[in-house]
Amino acid sequence: MNIRTKEHLFGDLEKVRSETLELVEQIPESFLFNPPKPFMGPIIWDLAHIAKFEEIWILKNAAGLDEKSILPDDDYNAIKTPRKIREELTLPSFTESLEYMSHTRKKVFDFLDSATLDGDDRLLKNGYVFDLAIQHEYQHQETILQSLALFDSPPFECPKPKPQNETALEERMLLIPAGDFVLGTDNPHFAYDNELPAHETYLDEFLMDSTPVTNERYLNFIESDGYNRKEFWSGKGMKWKSEENAESPLYWYMENGTWFRRVFDKVMKIPPREPVIHVSYFEAEAFANFEGKRLPTEQEWEKACCWNPDSGETYSYPWGEEEPDNDKANIGKERWCPAPVGSYENSTSPSGCHQMLGDVYEWTSSSFLPYDGFEAFPYEEYSAVNFGEEYKVLRGASWATSTKVARASFRNWDYPQRRQLFSGFRCAMDSDKT
Repeated sequence: MNIRTKEHLFGDLEKVRSETLELVEQIPESFLFNPPKPFMGPIIWDLAHIAKFEEIWILKNAAGLDEKSILPDDDYNAIKTPRKIREELTLPSFTESLEYMSHTRKKVFDFLDSATLDGDDRLLKNGYVFDLAIQHEYQHQETILQSLALFDSPPFECPKPKPQNETALEERMLLIPAGDFVLGTDNPHFAYDNELPAHETYLDEFLMDSTPVTNERYLNFIESDGYNRKEFWSGKGMKWKSEENAESPLYWYMENGTWFRRVFDKVMKIPPREPVIHVSYFEAEAFANFEGKRLPTEQEWEKACCWNPDSGETYSYPWGEEEPDNDKANIGKERWCPAPVGSYENSTSPSGCHQMLGDVYEWTSSSFLPYDGFEAFPYEEYSAVNFGEEYKVLRGASWATSTKVARASFRNWDYPQRRQLFSGFRCAMDSDKT
């Protein structure tokens, strides 16, 4: 078993907080209180929520401390206080938020120093509750980045993307053989409850795109009048498209016959070989119909990502069991946008699929539902209250996802109309449709 040491946990807690502060300290204070869209909520709420989460789960539930909180619990409960009403709260100032985060983290460190991590307490065993807080904070960093990108005049100076070596890569469909594979995980290090339990799943053979759909492929859809051809769109998709007046991915626009996109504060021509990003489920679904394909199920996606057809093994990552880094995948805010397909030969899955972790989260056709044997832990509000047909599952990881979060079993989910996500997709087909 991979035992997490206190040294690891101290280091990861310090690293995630350093990255959070580096991110938010570049933002003018007025932008912290004014959400770019009602469905996002103010960034200042996320900062207080990060500390509140640690206070509740580490200090109260794991350590058993019972002191009066600086901020009310319910105001910073994501279920009881949804995004659309967070702006109405009496929110702390930026300085007060930072002080609350620092005050809470100091107590977390004090408790970690004395905590027993090899006992029977499920919250503490192997450092679970500390990893829970670390991954939670990294996920809120990604939410903050989504908000910053949505501002019409972003207050954030995005780093210029680093040059990226790429190899010529043919976009094609790969046959994934029929058979059983292990879906989900029983990782003793850390996994969210919705990733559990690991269980054998049988799938018939199917075809999967070798790469995420690129901008040049998506431009073919646009230039073929794909946004106006009703035969490609579901009824819900057509309704969304009309209400949103969508004619291209979010942040794209045409000027003098040339397509451009905005990435935070920077504008650039559409790079043809990068995975398309900031598309909704409905756009992904329509594109797949345009190409005579479909979106994969999340089970198909995971099998194509980490199942080895030669050995029958299922890995934690496309390349095996080594944890991710920037040589293997475009993650951890390394480039601040997707990398061209063919950039990460080390990321190739046993089935031959490229860049399944990093660059963009990928929409699947699956609704967010529990696996057989699901058990809510440590609380129902993370997964169980969200199960249902209204959410669609996204798999993989984006360029903004931390190396601590990116893994083959991770299940992201959101409403199918959302485009602020760093989301793209790849297509699938039944093997008898070729």
